[in-house]
Amino acid sequence: MKTTDDSQGCTSPDKKTETFFPTRFEFQIWGPFRVSHFVKHLGASRLEYKIRKFDHTALRRDRSQFVQEQITTIHPDGNRWNLFWQDVEQIGVWRWKRYYMNLHICDGTMWDVCLEFRKQFVETEGANAYPGGNHVSFSSNGEFEAFLQALNKLTGLKIG
Repeated sequence: MKTTDDSQGCTSPDKKTETFFPTRFEFQIWGPFRVSHFVKHLGASRLEYKIRKFDHTALRRDRSQFVQEQITTIHPDGNRWNLFWQDVEQIGVWRWKRYYMNLHICDGTMWDVCLEFRKQFVETEGANAYPGGNHVSFSSNGEFEAFLQALNKLTGLKIG
């Protein structure tokens, strides 16, 4: 059974999980007319990964084909989860601010992260701004990019 805590904006699976599985885990990165990625914990080791792509040429043909979406269930093992939590700790994700906003850009990239694991919790989001560095863009050596790399190792996918 899952419950939704609207005040947190995250879905929370039952508490009966192994110690390396999260209590809460959601990640999204999206923007207008770009590839969007969504990762959500379904319980135990299961993650749901959704990728949404836009086919701009479909606007001229069949509008129903404009958005292409694919959903995959991923089952990271305990070792991958443990490595992910070590990366999260090393990156400093638990200390990220609640909001990262660049008000000088109207459209662009939005993202959010909601993690809860072993009494640690972070809920953070951004619009064209990121943790680490100058907070306006993420670089290959910044905190946000390091988080994306940790997520890629966990899932075995290229996210972001």
